[in-house]
Amino acid sequence: PESAVYPTPVIGMVGLLEDRKKMLTSAFQQEGGLIYLLGRLPENIGGSEYLYLKEKIVAGQAPQADLEKAKILIQTLTQLAEKQIIQSAHDCAEGGLAVAIAESCFPKKLGAKLTFDIHCREDFVLFGEAHNNVIVSCSPNQEQDLVALCQKTNQAYIKLGKVTGSQLQINANIDVSITALAEDYETALEKALHN
Repeated sequence: PESAVYPTPVIGMVGLLEDRKKMLTSAFQQEGGLIYLLGRLPENIGGSEYLYLKEKIVAGQAPQADLEKAKILIQTLTQLAEKQIIQSAHDCAEGGLAVAIAESCFPKKLGAKLTFDIHCREDFVLFGEAHNNVIVSCSPNQEQDLVALCQKTNQAYIKLGKVTGSQLQINANIDVSITALAEDYETALEKALHN
């Protein structure tokens, strides 16, 4: 009664997709697909869900919005989808990179093996909620097209890894069954209400 319901604000948008065949979801589509981050790895956890869950505080400097980078990202994603270069796309806005990857694994119960360099605290990179970050996947034969388009539009990108069998592996520290992770994810609300 004394404040807004956390988290706010919420923005809803509606769009028109003229060709249903070009529709993208967040779900990884095939084992062997390649996973890229369009954007840059986060370097802080200010204002993140992770910080709130870990410390029970809403604090820190929230990521700064960069409208020019947002414009480039949207234009790049639009072209990648229009040319059917990517198979999936998922933003990292809520929960960060690790959560977006896991959510992309769940629908088809596919895993992911990610190996990439981290130059700051690993939890910041995995759970920071930086703006203008989107996880995409493509088939290996579309990789050159994805990279070429990102270079043409000046979109930052990082190759993270590939879609695999049934485990989520991130560098040396995370190795978990997708089935077990999905069960925890899908029953989280129920468990929270019973505690």
